[in-house]
Amino acid sequence: MNIRIVNKKEDKVACFYLLKQLVESLEKKDFLNKLKQKGNVGYKLIILEDKDKVLAVAGIKFYNSYRFDKYLEIDDFVVDKKNRRNGYGKLLFDWLVEYAKKNNCNSIQLNSRLKLNEAHKFYKKMGMEVSHYRFHKNLT
Repeated sequence: MNIRIVNKKEDKVACFYLLKQLVESLEKKDFLNKLKQKGNVGYKLIILEDKDKVLAVAGIKFYNSYRFDKYLEIDDFVVDKKNRRNGYGKLLFDWLVEYAKKNNCNSIQLNSRLKLNEAHKFYKKMGMEVSHYRFHKNLT
């Protein structure tokens, strides 16, 4: 079992298949283009793998804000549907906590869609609290 930052193209493609479980409308071409754009603002993919099989992925970046100072934002977090409830999500989340601490972050934050009840239970189990509403307005 290994957790690491992704830097090879073949790892990015493996991440696509997991992230598609989270965002069903995601297309590979769009994913690779967006990943390149997101990388320009510090976005990184972190994978948990076992025997070269990607079991979980997190997309992260660092932010600084007036209210929270430096924090780690989890943009994406998914464990392969076939491998859930095996502790892989906890292993990856714990790694992210240590990574955030090593990078002098004061907190970890994320947004989660309202309908993802199982994910919400997981995040609460990891010690996270619901603290905000997020509002959006479509412009297209």
